[in-house]
Amino acid sequence: MSDEGAQGLTPKESVTRAPEAGSLEETSPAPPASSEPAGSEAASGKRAVAGDPRVGVFVCDCGTNIAATVDCPSVTEFAAGLGDVVFAEEGKWICSVDYLTRIQEAVKENHLNRAVVACCTPRTHEKLFKNTVGAAGMNPYQLEFVSIREQVSWVHKADKAVATEKAKDLVKMGVAKARLLEEGDEIRLPVKTDCLVIGGGAAGMTAALAVADQGYAVKLVEKRDVLGGLLNGVSSIAPEGVPAAEMVARLVDRVVASEDIEVLTGTEITALEGYIGNYKVTVDRAGIPGAFDASTIIVATGMRELDATGHYGYGTGDDIVTQLELERRLKEGGALGVKDVVIVQCVRSRNNERGCCHIGCTVALKNALEIKRRDPEANVYLLYKDLITVKDEYAHMKEILREGVKTIRFSDARLPEVTRGEDGRPVVVVHDVLLGAALTLPADLVVLTVGFQGDESVAALRGLLKVSASEDGFFTESHVKLGPLDFAAAGVYLAGSARSPSLYATCGRRPWGRPCGPASP
Repeated sequence: MSDEGAQGLTPKESVTRAPEAGSLEETSPAPPASSEPAGSEAASGKRAVAGDPRVGVFVCDCGTNIAATVDCPSVTEFAAGLGDVVFAEEGKWICSVDYLTRIQEAVKENHLNRAVVACCTPRTHEKLFKNTVGAAGMNPYQLEFVSIREQVSWVHKADKAVATEKAKDLVKMGVAKARLLEEGDEIRLPVKTDCLVIGGGAAGMTAALAVADQGYAVKLVEKRDVLGGLLNGVSSIAPEGVPAAEMVARLVDRVVASEDIEVLTGTEITALEGYIGNYKVTVDRAGIPGAFDASTIIVATGMRELDATGHYGYGTGDDIVTQLELERRLKEGGALGVKDVVIVQCVRSRNNERGCCHIGCTVALKNALEIKRRDPEANVYLLYKDLITVKDEYAHMKEILREGVKTIRFSDARLPEVTRGEDGRPVVVVHDVLLGAALTLPADLVVLTVGFQGDESVAALRGLLKVSASEDGFFTESHVKLGPLDFAAAGVYLAGSARSPSLYATCGRRPWGRPCGPASP
């Protein structure tokens, strides 16, 4: 919904009613308002709607998002002529506050027991419209959604006639289905208050603490023998440069000290059944089977580097490494003992296979600065397509330039090449976009900033949880904007790098979407 629609515009005055003669109203007249005694279901907003279908159709212009491509008045008039349709109306933004009130009025005035909304996707607005008609006394399970935005206007912008006819067909099908919809009832089931957190990295531990701090019991399942996840192999946290070991230790201490968190390391989930509030979880802990109940599930399985074999000479020697391998060397302390270091950005990312890895620039800047601080005499070259930095990350960008790190920009058309010289050392040849010339850089160490993929456990978990994941093994959220931490499956939620590559600022301080807190947990 646009900002203008959110302000609550009045409905567009284009109302079409089904013809009286020969209409359903002859055989199924609406009961007079006085026929329902005070205190009845109708008076309380829970009016019974048994009987022949009385369908109302609401067509949305979506500003010009739909109306620019679809002849909405024509679709509305067509809908009014369909069998069992007793009311049809066009609105500019039918998800606006004012028009939702209009829908409720139409349901009551026309005694509707079916409704068809022709607008955008049910993925984002179905619940809103169901609540609206439900509040007017209609059974919300007798609402049918027709997407004339995603399925019509967005795919037929070049042909208004085709778009309009397709919209009519979809509305016709929606009305046909609405006639057959039966009333549904919501039931209440007892639910438990235990939470299962899958993954013991920064996001998993922080999420577990957040739940436990509210007084709920948590079972934290980690397949490895220790907590910490990816941070266990990292020297410092970007962009602050705080030692990762300190952050992990603080988180682990808090998790272990919490009376409401039970830690199950060396444990894998083998089966999962049930639904929100009543999940049955079966695990294997070092060969010993076990089971427990959970009401909600938080997935924080993390990420791993893509295999860089075959790219820029990786795999031909220990002088060509990835950023995570460099992190382990830096974690050991002291200078690296190398004179010339070349960092190559966007390895296996920002290409035809996948987009930006989101964190590569920040990590590369942090490590380039760390190398220069440990050995000021080292020559560090940073080869990049684009350096995407904001706030603290941009401050690091200016800092590495002051420290003497040399940045060289290359293009997709002429990627860097890594060979070996006569002395066996790596040699990087890069075409500098700004200079318009090729540069040859002998190196003692080549560092590849490789893209990421989801944890290896995702393939099995997606089947157990009945959720979706991308080709790179990252779980897919319910909606990138409206539900970035939710799955389509109710009761299952996302945290940290299980969704996409994330920095500690996201995984360790705000895995559930809240603003960042202080640097230390």
